[in-house]
Amino acid sequence: MPGHVLRHLSRLSLLRRGMTPALFLLFLLCAVGAQRARAAVDDLYTVSAIPVDVVAESADLAKQQAVASARQQASVTLMQRLTRKADWSRLPVPDEGILSGMVASFQVANEKTAPDRYIADLTFSFQPDVVRDLLNSAGIPFTETRALPAVILPVLRAGGDMALWADPNPWLAAWARFDGRDRLVPIIAPFGDVDDVLAISAEQAVTGQPGPLDAMAERYRAESVLVADASLTVDTEQGVARIDILLHSFGPDPYPSVIRSFESTPDADVVQFMNAAVDLMVVEIEDLWKQRTIESFGELRLLSALVPIRGLADWQALQRTITSTSVVRKLDLAQISVQDAIVVLHHLGDEALLRRALAQQNLILAEKDGYWTIHRAGDVAGVQQ
Repeated sequence: MPGHVLRHLSRLSLLRRGMTPALFLLFLLCAVGAQRARAAVDDLYTVSAIPVDVVAESADLAKQQAVASARQQASVTLMQRLTRKADWSRLPVPDEGILSGMVASFQVANEKTAPDRYIADLTFSFQPDVVRDLLNSAGIPFTETRALPAVILPVLRAGGDMALWADPNPWLAAWARFDGRDRLVPIIAPFGDVDDVLAISAEQAVTGQPGPLDAMAERYRAESVLVADASLTVDTEQGVARIDILLHSFGPDPYPSVIRSFESTPDADVVQFMNAAVDLMVVEIEDLWKQRTIESFGELRLLSALVPIRGLADWQALQRTITSTSVVRKLDLAQISVQDAIVVLHHLGDEALLRRALAQQNLILAEKDGYWTIHRAGDVAGVQQ
């Protein structure tokens, strides 16, 4: 173990409170299985509800073709989820043998069959290690860290008017339809109710007024606020719509501003056009996040920390939560008492990335005088001197 970690452990060991050998043994025995808990990563490696509708010579053959096609589609969706758009053209295309090893399990919902037809929604869970090896072999950088939620404020300019809460606002409606549950950047569309109207106006959003923006972030429990300032123009002669978008980010660690323009096909449906623009902007937002996290991913590092605990059940829960954090590869228990544990985390990326990843689990990684603690958000934590 590196010298700096040993020195840290020696310093933290002075903080231990006494306990019986039997209690210490019990804590150690309960720690063995929890080191393998990877719930958050497993969820990231699940692609849900792919619709299939296949006609073939028989229902069995239709099902086989549907599963094979959906499995390939799920693998592409997963790898695109983890990687930057610029690398999508280089993503590996696994054959059936590799795909079989990649998939841990799959589930079937809404299944319907006919003599020559198979309909269902298929969900695939992939083996993280196999996918990592595949991407690493292809030389494609990837991230497994989700961002904290962001609330989006879609402001629409059209015909000289600027609308946020006014009805209709098809730009707001498009973001409200967006489902970001499986995305790396969870984006929340506001309700547009009276409280929202009172909290912030379109003018305050596009000019970045701190007070109203903070109020929206607090209301939706979001880390940051995204303002999607969009100008819509329609060429009535050609039947073509164009939307020019300026995306601003506000919060503790804002993204750079993004400017994008999209044009519809002639006589395209406005709802579909707006939905497509939202999908493209989400890719842009996630690329900003992926770039940030991939740059700091780096090699495996070690960090030792004191974890205050409130008994055996509390320690088990905390350990499961820490080891399920996306960038944590292993947790070593160095010492433990009835009131705290000293752990060594084997993690990817720097301390800033680890702190952000733990924050997604409602855990705070804090540093004081070169020594680290991990505690639940809202708890009073600190290393006693």
